[in-house]
Amino acid sequence: MRPSANKQESPLTGEVEIDESNFGARRVKGMSPLEALRSATVNAADLLGIDDRGTISAGKLADIVAVPGNPLKDITATERVSFVMKGGVVYKR
Repeated sequence: MRPSANKQESPLTGEVEIDESNFGARRVKGMSPLEALRSATVNAADLLGIDDRGTISAGKLADIVAVPGNPLKDITATERVSFVMKGGVVYKR
């Protein structure tokens, strides 16, 4: 991982880097907000051959990232994470 001042402690895995520029970079490179979000979720799971995640559906594993606003209208909303739900536990910044 590259050095970053923006890190958060994960109770499961230790320190995790949060790359807030990722979706914005995808948007700048020509993807729509929907394409950027899908590329990091369902498309990534498909590419890796992982069928138990990638979408929020019954029977699948899901970590949920809550952001203020609608990232389909403003992808930079993904840079302002309100909370993350992992394994049914909510983690706030």
